[in-house]
Amino acid sequence: MSLFLQQLPHFPAFTWSPDILNPILMRVRLKQGKLLASMETLQPEFKAQAHNEIMRLEVVSNLQIENQVELEKKEALRLIITYPSNTDLNLEWLNELYKSLSALFNYQVVDNQQFSSDFDKKNLLQFLNWFNKPGLDRLLKSGIAHLWFLSIAPFEKGAGVIARIISDIQLAKADGIAHRYYSMSDQISKKKEEYQFILSQAQQGSLDITIWLQWYLHCLEGAYEHAETALASLVKRANFWNTQKGNSFNKRQQVIINRVLAGFNEGLTTTIYACIAECSRDTALRDVTNLLHRGILSKMGGLGKNTSYKINLK
Repeated sequence: MSLFLQQLPHFPAFTWSPDILNPILMRVRLKQGKLLASMETLQPEFKAQAHNEIMRLEVVSNLQIENQVELEKKEALRLIITYPSNTDLNLEWLNELYKSLSALFNYQVVDNQQFSSDFDKKNLLQFLNWFNKPGLDRLLKSGIAHLWFLSIAPFEKGAGVIARIISDIQLAKADGIAHRYYSMSDQISKKKEEYQFILSQAQQGSLDITIWLQWYLHCLEGAYEHAETALASLVKRANFWNTQKGNSFNKRQQVIINRVLAGFNEGLTTTIYACIAECSRDTALRDVTNLLHRGILSKMGGLGKNTSYKINLK
């Protein structure tokens, strides 16, 4: 019968194969650098919008992984999973995190005992000491922290959410910036059954965790790639407004332009303009005419009130 990781004599002396992981790490770092470099060129308001969109995705994904459908809990969970990456992890914060999750998800704690029956405080303190030390590649450390924390499972409930939060802290340290532009939890949610299977395999039998780290890094690579798709419309808006510095637009025009850049799929006509901007068709026609003269819009087809328009992107 296989022993769990924490039962092995030399736990937590994890090993892995650099020959297998280093090529993946190099590829993942390149994608990380490309994503962060492109996003950090955006104006501050768009950086903030991108961060907020990714945090929304992070929250929804965690709810899906935990089989929680009560999406009214989104804002509360968002506050819970936000943790400054420049702060050391400690036992007090973990306790507060667990209490917050318990209140949110109504965990049933027997006799007020929040720790699991086989909890060993020494194991957790050893983990925290390692977690807060520099010296190991942060992307790799994120995957190790995820598995290690789940292996010692200090809490009866909520260990999965906490493991994802603390692994994200290492990813934030690796990024070295204030904003988040990708969601690891979103990728895990998409591969939920695979995630649960590989975790169950990695948690027993051997301290060689190469296969787990290989899977984790591939998942992280997918998170970087998906970020380009998830934030594409925002980047398009940011790039458009960057070319329009010094030009003025009324609020109606700003609303319409942002709506079209966000992926509005219907042809933009003055009637649709008036509906979205909540104005008269005459006002819509004046706005559109102004944008046509300035070269912001061009005609696509149709006649009269059925004429449709598109935005000219530079």
